[in-house]
Amino acid sequence: MLSADRLRELAEGHFAAENSRDLDAIRATIHDDVDYYVKAPSYPNDPRPFGVLSGADGYIKVWEDLYEQFADYSIHLDDVLPWPERNQALTLVTITATPAQEFEGLPAGRPIRYSVAALVDFNDEGEMTAETVYGNAFMLSRGLRRMREFAAESGAGTAADAVQAE
Repeated sequence: MLSADRLRELAEGHFAAENSRDLDAIRATIHDDVDYYVKAPSYPNDPRPFGVLSGADGYIKVWEDLYEQFADYSIHLDDVLPWPERNQALTLVTITATPAQEFEGLPAGRPIRYSVAALVDFNDEGEMTAETVYGNAFMLSRGLRRMREFAAESGAGTAADAVQAE
């Protein structure tokens, strides 16, 4: 079991690595079999919902994509609430990101700020084994995009059609 201070230190180190835009630094904070979940909208019967992936390579790919899409992506760690009994910490984060090109209808070059919560799990060696993100505005929009794709793939033209297809 990790102490509250150690959990706080690990969470701070992980988010500092993400801020550094150094993919190797991020990889050094995560387990090879890390699970990453972004709580985004999905259809219950979608076998490939947006925001669910496993493995360090997939996790790193998320950050490669973010660094490409955003000229800057700054993470401010507002608070870390450690839960030593579970080797977890709930982190409250404010993100300021500037799209490098138009993104989801938002103009390039204009900073956007939003807040998220992330529940991060660590093993006893201090590697992050899971991250579950709640309230990420960009990921919510991508989840909705995936829902439209799934509706089209399953032959359901509308949300109501997709629910009936279950």
